[in-house]
Amino acid sequence: MNTAIITARANSKGILHKNLQTVGGISLLAHAILAAKQSRLFERIIVSTDGKELAQHALKYEAEVIIRPAELANDTARSIDAVCYTLQQAGICTGTTTLLQPTSPLRRTHHIQEAFQLYDPIEKGSVISVCVAEHHPYKTLLCENGNYYAVRRIEDLESPRQALPIAYRPNGAIYINDTTKLLQYRRFFLDPIQLYVMNKNDSLDIDNTADLDHANYLFQQGL
Repeated sequence: MNTAIITARANSKGILHKNLQTVGGISLLAHAILAAKQSRLFERIIVSTDGKELAQHALKYEAEVIIRPAELANDTARSIDAVCYTLQQAGICTGTTTLLQPTSPLRRTHHIQEAFQLYDPIEKGSVISVCVAEHHPYKTLLCENGNYYAVRRIEDLESPRQALPIAYRPNGAIYINDTTKLLQYRRFFLDPIQLYVMNKNDSLDIDNTADLDHANYLFQQGL
Protein backbone atom coordinates (compact mmCIF):
# COMPACT_ATOMS: atom_id res chain seq x y z
CA MET A 1 0.00 0.00 0.00
CA ASN A 2 1.22 3.47 -0.91
CA THR A 3 0.19 6.08 1.64
CA ALA A 4 0.48 9.86 1.39
CA ILE A 5 0.51 11.83 4.63
CA ILE A 6 0.02 15.58 4.60
CA THR A 7 0.94 17.33 7.84
CA ALA A 8 -1.02 20.53 8.44
CA ARG A 9 -0.70 22.38 11.75
CA ALA A 10 -3.41 24.84 12.74
CA ASN A 11 -1.10 27.33 14.41
CA SER A 12 1.72 29.08 12.62
CA LYS A 13 3.73 32.13 13.59
CA GLY A 14 4.86 33.44 10.21
CA ILE A 15 1.38 33.58 8.61
CA LEU A 16 -1.95 33.24 10.40
CA HIS A 17 -3.83 30.13 9.23
CA LYS A 18 -0.96 29.47 6.83
CA ASN A 19 -2.15 26.15 5.45
CA LEU A 20 -5.45 27.71 4.37
CA GLN A 21 -3.78 30.59 2.53
CA THR A 22 -4.12 30.40 -1.23
CA VAL A 23 -1.80 30.17 -4.22
CA GLY A 24 -3.61 30.60 -7.51
CA GLY A 25 -6.92 30.62 -5.64
CA ILE A 26 -6.30 27.18 -4.09
CA SER A 27 -5.30 26.64 -0.47
CA LEU A 28 -1.87 25.25 0.38
CA LEU A 29 -3.55 22.21 1.92
CA ALA A 30 -5.68 21.62 -1.17
CA HIS A 31 -2.61 21.88 -3.44
CA ALA A 32 -1.01 19.00 -1.54
CA ILE A 33 -4.15 16.85 -1.56
CA LEU A 34 -4.82 17.42 -5.26
CA ALA A 35 -1.21 16.71 -6.25
CA ALA A 36 -1.37 13.42 -4.34
CA LYS A 37 -4.73 12.43 -5.84
CA GLN A 38 -3.78 13.33 -9.39
CA SER A 39 -0.57 11.30 -9.16
CA ARG A 40 -2.71 8.14 -8.89
CA LEU A 41 0.00 6.58 -6.74
CA PHE A 42 -1.71 6.38 -3.37
CA GLU A 43 -4.34 4.07 -1.95
CA ARG A 44 -4.74 6.35 1.06
CA ILE A 45 -4.23 10.10 1.39
CA ILE A 46 -4.33 11.19 5.03
CA VAL A 47 -4.19 14.71 6.45
CA SER A 48 -2.67 14.88 9.93
CA THR A 49 -3.87 18.00 11.71
CA ASP A 50 -4.80 19.50 15.05
CA GLY A 51 -7.24 22.02 13.55
CA LYS A 52 -11.00 21.63 13.08
CA GLU A 53 -11.14 24.02 10.12
CA LEU A 54 -8.24 22.25 8.42
CA ALA A 55 -9.92 18.89 9.01
CA GLN A 56 -13.15 20.10 7.42
CA HIS A 57 -11.21 21.55 4.49
CA ALA A 58 -9.40 18.25 3.95
CA LEU A 59 -12.67 16.32 3.97
CA LYS A 60 -14.01 18.69 1.32
CA TYR A 61 -11.22 17.43 -0.95
CA GLU A 62 -12.00 13.80 -0.01
CA ALA A 63 -8.85 13.14 2.00
CA GLU A 64 -8.88 11.12 5.20
CA VAL A 65 -8.26 13.03 8.41
CA ILE A 66 -6.54 11.97 11.60
CA ILE A 67 -6.46 14.46 14.46
CA ARG A 68 -3.15 14.53 16.27
CA PRO A 69 -2.70 15.59 19.90
CA ALA A 70 -1.49 19.07 20.81
CA GLU A 71 1.98 17.86 21.82
CA LEU A 72 2.52 16.70 18.23
CA ALA A 73 1.46 20.07 16.79
CA ASN A 74 3.44 22.63 18.77
CA ASP A 75 6.55 24.57 17.72
CA THR A 76 8.92 21.88 19.01
CA ALA A 77 7.09 18.87 17.58
CA ARG A 78 8.90 16.83 14.93
CA SER A 79 7.28 15.91 11.64
CA ILE A 80 8.49 12.31 11.98
CA ASP A 81 6.57 11.91 15.25
CA ALA A 82 3.38 13.26 13.67
CA VAL A 83 3.78 10.91 10.70
CA CYS A 84 4.43 7.85 12.84
CA TYR A 85 1.45 8.69 15.06
CA THR A 86 -0.76 9.02 12.00
CA LEU A 87 0.39 5.69 10.56
CA GLN A 88 -0.25 3.94 13.86
CA GLN A 89 -3.71 5.49 14.24
CA ALA A 90 -4.54 4.50 10.66
CA GLY A 91 -3.36 0.93 11.24
CA ILE A 92 -0.75 1.14 8.49
CA CYS A 93 2.57 -0.67 8.93
CA THR A 94 3.60 -1.81 5.44
CA GLY A 95 4.06 -0.37 1.96
CA THR A 96 5.43 3.10 1.37
CA THR A 97 4.78 6.39 3.12
CA THR A 98 5.19 9.71 1.33
CA LEU A 99 5.24 12.94 3.32
CA LEU A 100 3.88 15.93 1.38
CA GLN A 101 4.02 19.21 3.28
CA PRO A 102 1.44 21.87 2.33
CA THR A 103 4.07 24.61 2.45
CA SER A 104 5.41 23.45 -0.94
CA PRO A 105 2.54 24.50 -3.24
CA LEU A 106 4.68 24.49 -6.40
CA ARG A 107 5.44 20.79 -5.97
CA ARG A 108 3.22 19.33 -8.67
CA THR A 109 1.88 15.92 -9.60
CA HIS A 110 4.72 15.14 -11.99
CA HIS A 111 7.27 15.84 -9.27
CA ILE A 112 5.72 13.16 -7.07
CA GLN A 113 5.55 10.70 -9.96
CA GLU A 114 9.16 11.32 -10.96
CA ALA A 115 10.38 11.00 -7.38
CA PHE A 116 8.56 7.69 -7.09
CA GLN A 117 10.43 6.37 -10.11
CA LEU A 118 13.62 6.65 -8.04
CA TYR A 119 12.26 4.54 -5.19
CA ASP A 120 13.81 1.07 -5.10
CA PRO A 121 11.40 -1.50 -3.57
CA ILE A 122 14.32 -3.89 -3.02
CA GLU A 123 16.74 -1.51 -1.29
CA LYS A 124 13.90 0.38 0.44
CA GLY A 125 15.97 3.49 0.99
CA SER A 126 14.69 7.07 1.13
CA VAL A 127 13.86 9.35 -1.77
CA ILE A 128 14.23 12.98 -0.70
CA SER A 129 13.43 16.03 -2.83
CA VAL A 130 16.18 18.63 -2.90
CA CYS A 131 17.41 21.68 -4.76
CA VAL A 132 20.89 23.07 -5.23
CA ALA A 133 21.95 24.90 -2.07
CA GLU A 134 21.90 28.67 -2.54
CA HIS A 135 24.84 29.05 -0.16
CA HIS A 136 27.49 26.34 -0.12
CA PRO A 137 27.78 24.78 3.36
CA TYR A 138 31.57 24.54 3.07
CA LYS A 139 31.68 28.34 2.99
CA THR A 140 30.28 28.68 6.50
CA LEU A 141 31.82 28.80 9.96
CA LEU A 142 30.65 26.90 13.01
CA CYS A 143 30.97 28.23 16.55
CA GLU A 144 31.49 26.09 19.62
CA ASN A 145 32.51 27.43 23.05
CA GLY A 146 33.54 30.71 21.47
CA ASN A 147 35.79 29.06 18.91
CA TYR A 148 35.14 29.30 15.16
CA TYR A 149 36.04 26.59 12.70
CA ALA A 150 35.33 25.55 9.12
CA VAL A 151 32.77 22.89 8.27
CA ARG A 152 35.40 20.90 6.36
CA ARG A 153 38.65 22.80 5.66
CA ILE A 154 39.60 26.43 6.20
CA GLU A 155 40.77 26.56 2.56
CA ASP A 156 37.18 25.97 1.41
CA LEU A 157 36.22 29.45 2.60
CA GLU A 158 38.41 30.98 -0.10
CA SER A 159 37.89 28.36 -2.83
CA PRO A 160 35.89 29.18 -5.97
CA ARG A 161 32.42 27.68 -5.70
CA GLN A 162 33.11 25.72 -8.89
CA ALA A 163 35.98 23.93 -7.14
CA LEU A 164 33.68 22.56 -4.44
CA PRO A 165 31.35 19.55 -4.77
CA ILE A 166 27.73 20.38 -5.63
CA ALA A 167 25.71 20.82 -2.44
CA TYR A 168 22.01 20.08 -2.22
CA ARG A 169 19.55 21.01 0.50
CA PRO A 170 16.30 19.16 1.26
CA ASN A 171 13.47 21.42 0.08
CA GLY A 172 10.74 19.84 2.22
CA ALA A 173 8.48 18.92 -0.70
CA ILE A 174 8.70 15.11 -0.93
CA TYR A 175 9.92 12.37 1.42
CA ILE A 176 9.36 8.76 0.33
CA ASN A 177 10.11 5.86 2.68
CA ASP A 178 9.34 2.24 3.35
CA THR A 179 6.65 2.34 6.04
CA THR A 180 8.06 -0.50 8.14
CA LYS A 181 11.53 1.08 8.24
CA LEU A 182 10.05 4.52 8.91
CA LEU A 183 8.21 3.23 11.98
CA GLN A 184 11.24 1.27 13.15
CA TYR A 185 13.89 3.96 12.85
CA ARG A 186 11.66 7.06 13.18
CA ARG A 187 13.56 9.19 10.69
CA PHE A 188 13.08 10.19 7.06
CA PHE A 189 16.71 9.87 5.94
CA LEU A 190 17.37 6.15 5.62
CA ASP A 191 20.18 4.63 3.54
CA PRO A 192 20.53 4.26 0.66
CA ILE A 193 19.31 7.81 0.01
CA GLN A 194 18.24 8.87 -3.49
CA LEU A 195 17.87 12.57 -4.29
CA TYR A 196 15.12 13.94 -6.51
CA VAL A 197 16.37 17.32 -7.70
CA MET A 198 13.86 20.14 -8.19
CA ASN A 199 14.55 23.65 -9.42
CA LYS A 200 14.65 26.70 -7.19
CA ASN A 201 11.17 28.00 -8.10
CA ASP A 202 9.40 24.67 -7.59
CA SER A 203 11.24 24.28 -4.28
CA LEU A 204 9.74 27.45 -2.79
CA ASP A 205 8.70 26.84 0.82
CA ILE A 206 6.06 29.12 2.33
CA ASP A 207 7.29 30.61 5.59
CA ASN A 208 6.12 34.23 5.44
CA THR A 209 3.91 36.58 3.43
CA ALA A 210 6.75 37.42 1.03
CA ASP A 211 7.04 33.72 0.17
CA LEU A 212 3.29 33.55 -0.37
CA ASP A 213 3.33 36.57 -2.67
CA HIS A 214 6.24 35.11 -4.62
CA ALA A 215 4.48 31.74 -4.96
CA ASN A 216 1.40 33.47 -6.37
CA TYR A 217 3.57 35.37 -8.84
CA LEU A 218 5.32 32.18 -10.00
CA PHE A 219 2.00 30.36 -10.26
CA GLN A 220 0.45 33.11 -12.36
CA GLN A 221 3.49 33.17 -14.64
CA GLY A 222 3.39 29.41 -15.04
CA LEU A 223 6.97 29.15 -13.80
